[in-house]
Amino acid sequence: MLFILIRLVISAIIFIPILIVLNKKKLLQKKPVVIITIVSIVAFASIISIFPVENAFIRFDTPEQAFSYVETGKYDYVVEGESSSMVVYKKDSNTYSQIFLLKDEKGYMLTSFYGYTLTDRKLDGNYALDIFKINNTDDFYITGVLVSDASNVELKSDTRDVVSKVFYKENSDIFFAYVKEYADDIYLVCDGEKEIEH
Repeated sequence: MLFILIRLVISAIIFIPILIVLNKKKLLQKKPVVIITIVSIVAFASIISIFPVENAFIRFDTPEQAFSYVETGKYDYVVEGESSSMVVYKKDSNTYSQIFLLKDEKGYMLTSFYGYTLTDRKLDGNYALDIFKINNTDDFYITGVLVSDASNVELKSDTRDVVSKVFYKENSDIFFAYVKEYADDIYLVCDGEKEIEH
């Protein structure tokens, strides 16, 4: 995972010489200097981890390349949106997760920690949905858990046509979807039957 390694190397290049100088001048024996130094290191590491400066210099040709750069785990598949993508991967044998990427005509980019927002959550006896909006785009993604033996899952709305791409893993009870123009009244249709909230 180069993302973390590069940040560790940059932090070491910047702060090891500073620590050597402070130690030679015996400033590390002073409590205020130690506190300021620790706070500075933590703040710097946090900032460069939250905001991916790589986007100013590089684009990844594929979502797989971007995923390998930032995450570990078993890459599963990609849900493509218009201005972004969601990479679905297995963290371990029982846990799926996802990362979001931005994209333009040159390729794929990393999202920052603040690059997406959990905008809604729908909980019901049969399903749970998390709805994410990719900031500064019109793209929405839905991740969900569904207790059902359905072979086909769709997203519908009574107020508008829902353009979506649903990836449902039968017998795993999970699904992921891209939705263009999210509607608040969105609901699940499983094998042609509307899932009624209880």
